[in-house]
Amino acid sequence: MALSSANVLFLVHAVLELVLGAMKLRGRYEGQKEAGPEAKFIQHHGVALLALALLGAVVWYRKLGDTETGRLASTVLCFFHAGAAAVHAHAWSAGSHKSASTLAMHLPFALAFLVDALRARGAGAAKTS
Repeated sequence: MALSSANVLFLVHAVLELVLGAMKLRGRYEGQKEAGPEAKFIQHHGVALLALALLGAVVWYRKLGDTETGRLASTVLCFFHAGAAAVHAHAWSAGSHKSASTLAMHLPFALAFLVDALRARGAGAAKTS
């Protein structure tokens, strides 16, 4: 059975957040040689990303992407990624060049989850096959 586009979105998101979250558990950002005083904040960030990965993984594993539960999860993930994109867009406009790459990671997910959250589901959805 083929995965729906929603379930593929949740799977890709879960894998990416899992990798990024695990990397942050080291307590340092990319390019840092060793953990500094901000290590606990970075590890906290990593745990938060792992929680987002878990949300996506559960939706994918249970094939809930095309249900109302999938819509709710897409709404939550859209809000997270849109908020992160807004923060990094503001930082980028203030001259932080590093924020441009982070913005480029969050904005596509914000848009993808927005489209998924707004699409029709369930018995009222139009059949495409």
